[in-house]
Amino acid sequence: MIYGMMAAAYGILIGVQSAFCAQITQAYGNWFSAVVVHLGGFLILTPLFFTKWGRKQGSAPWYLYLGGTLGFGNVVFSNYGIVSLGITNSNALMFLGEIVFAAGLDSLGALGSRKRPITPMKWAAIAIVLAGVLTIPLLSGGNVAVFAFLAVAASLMRGVIAVVSRQLNGQLGLRCGTGFSTYMNYVTGLAVALLAFIALGFPMEVSFPAANVPVWTYLCGVFGCCGIFLCNLASPKLSVLTMSLVGFLFQTGTGVVFDLIWGRLSLPTVVGCAIVTVGMVVNLLSESKESK
Repeated sequence: MIYGMMAAAYGILIGVQSAFCAQITQAYGNWFSAVVVHLGGFLILTPLFFTKWGRKQGSAPWYLYLGGTLGFGNVVFSNYGIVSLGITNSNALMFLGEIVFAAGLDSLGALGSRKRPITPMKWAAIAIVLAGVLTIPLLSGGNVAVFAFLAVAASLMRGVIAVVSRQLNGQLGLRCGTGFSTYMNYVTGLAVALLAFIALGFPMEVSFPAANVPVWTYLCGVFGCCGIFLCNLASPKLSVLTMSLVGFLFQTGTGVVFDLIWGRLSLPTVVGCAIVTVGMVVNLLSESKESK
């Protein structure tokens, strides 16, 4: 129960981060936004790194440190997919890739996840979730079949990267401590983000600070690091599929709240989220039956 609540809080915090990050991206551009996200988390966590909370408690193979690097890749794919397809369609495809890939990992027991077969009930849950995810672009007037191949691939890869990054960070947390894992996620992510920002010649749409960007939006990285911390605690304790579904539901729900505040709430999003909720319930019932 407690780990399910952590997964829900993770979804909410990432949803808040995404909303604030979108405002920064609209003002400055994608590359500066990626730096801000990682810099915020890095600055908040650095003092804690020198306490018992952030101390390294064990050893881990080098590849478990790639979670933050993959997270930066997620931002790059996100930027490309959203520019080409729009936010709603790109996010729908992202969650499609995430859910299908997560189910595959569970069936193989890969990346440290406990091996769980895909039962008929889980197949039903996946089918319902896919229907809900696809409902959003279809009711929005989008046609997935005519989307540019690279944009579709980039959006699907966002979901794959999210799952892999989450598992790597979670396994690093088990071996070296959750605090250390959370901090390393931002160290590696910030390093790659800064290298890309410098290599591209410091691209910014406007000079800092932009007059139309509220001060609190720069805290997007703070919300994100809190979410990553909870994710690192919950991921090793939940199935990959359950973590993905709960994260999807609450992240999307948070997006609905922001759309309502900003006057951009759409019926397709509400309908799609409702269908996905049904799929999540079916999956949780399946998990409950397996644990008995």
